[in-house]
Amino acid sequence: MPRYWQRLLPDGPRELEENDNDPYSQKPKVIRNPESSYTTGHAFFEPIENHATHEQLVKILDHRAGSQRGKPRSRNPAQNPLGLDSLG
Repeated sequence: MPRYWQRLLPDGPRELEENDNDPYSQKPKVIRNPESSYTTGHAFFEPIENHATHEQLVKILDHRAGSQRGKPRSRNPAQNPLGLDSLG
């Protein structure tokens, strides 16, 4: 069954165009939406950590991600042995 890739826009989804593909791999580009477009809401439970601790943890994780941010994981098990369960 073929996959139909789409980009989600404020006006709704649209089909991918040629410029949506990476010029080297010809696969759809990986994008990261700006934080201003994130959907948030109030939870019905108390947080495990306070907001300041959470922000500190996010900064640590962003620093660890480094140049890997936004890059998809390999589907080749030899290149991504810990990702085998996510390929199902």
